[in-house]
Amino acid sequence: SDTLTKRYALDINGMITDGALELTISYSNKMFMKKSIKKLADLLQESLREVLAHCVTKELPELTPSDLSFQGLTAVELDHIVEQTAAAGELENIYSLTPMQKGILFHGL
Repeated sequence: SDTLTKRYALDINGMITDGALELTISYSNKMFMKKSIKKLADLLQESLREVLAHCVTKELPELTPSDLSFQGLTAVELDHIVEQTAAAGELENIYSLTPMQKGILFHGL
């Protein structure tokens, strides 16, 4: 549906209602055909089901870079850190060094 206040040609909003994820897709019918948006919705649903199927097979939650206080890590870098620290137990978070720790590291190197 088109309204005069529409800011974007395509807008996807999500919220959890009664424990279920609800997505609303608003679009400009001047730019998109209904069947194109239906295809987008179907592909989005299929992708979300694949993510859910992957997640429920995991015994323990897995961290992603967005879960961490330290920003800027890639998924590959995080996987490498998890492998290196596996012997110490489950990784919960990663924090940047304090100024004093940076100084100790500098002198240590």
